[in-house]
Parts: sequence; C-alpha cells; structure tokens
Amino acid sequence: MPRSLDLGPQDEERFAGPIEEVMPMHQAVRRAMRRFDGKVLDIALVPQRGSGSPLVYRIRILTRSRDVVDIRVDALTGRFLEVRGADLGAARTNEKDD
Repeated sequence: MPRSLDLGPQDEERFAGPIEEVMPMHQAVRRAMRRFDGKVLDIALVPQRGSGSPLVYRIRILTRSRDVVDIRVDALTGRFLEVRGADLGAARTNEKDD
C-alpha cells in the first residue's frame, strides 16, 4: 500500500516555487517493471535531500529469486537515479524502458 508524502517545515522552502507535474505513481511502477522482473513490495513518494529533483519514488521489488531490489526514480522526469540489490543482472528483463 502506498504511503503518503510526509513533508515537514524544513521542506517548505524547497517547495515554495512552482513544481513541474509529478509523474503518476503507476507510470513509475511500469518503468521499474519494464526493467526488472518481480513483484512490487512497496512504493513511496519521498522528498529528496540535496541537489536534483525534490521528489523521488522509492520502489522495492521482490525478484523471482527472492532478492529485493531498491529503485529510486526521479518523480518529475522518470529517470532512474539509483538501483541497488543482489544479482541485478538476473533480475533485469530484456525489455528497454522509455
């Protein structure tokens, strides 16, 4: 089940200006599933600290070999920012993402 975005007072300044449209959650999941074979365990839209996109989708996938893959996707552009997990080569699908 998706968790809500939890923004605190420290984030007010980062979100004071206009924010481009956030990619719908289902599109972020679709992009991740095109790249990795498995079942989505969790997805959350979270603020990112530091430079770059202010919002990131954090997606966790359980692969067929029972490994967990953690993926971070830029919520504005859909770009993959980070992928971590065991045996990523075996977890990858043959399809290319957008």
